[in-house]
Amino acid sequence: MFTRCLHTREPSWRNDRRLMFAKELAHAGHTRKFSIQGALASGWEVRDEQDNRILKQVRYTDWHRVERALSMFALQIEALEEEGWVAPLTR
Repeated sequence: MFTRCLHTREPSWRNDRRLMFAKELAHAGHTRKFSIQGALASGWEVRDEQDNRILKQVRYTDWHRVERALSMFALQIEALEEEGWVAPLTR
């Protein structure tokens, strides 16, 4: 007789996808979303979306690349805001 394996699930901390950065902008019926979140203990997922289409989705394991991606997001967000993009109203 064998005991059933009790270790079939990932530890809870490995399922924790912590959102580190998120920004959403809207303009003339279009949306733009930028996000960085932890990726299951294997780095960080960087996403750039427009109108629910993924423009960029990258998983980095090097923190310096994440910092660089965040800097690029800041530049893109600043340029979009100068063009009139704003954070959508929350309901």
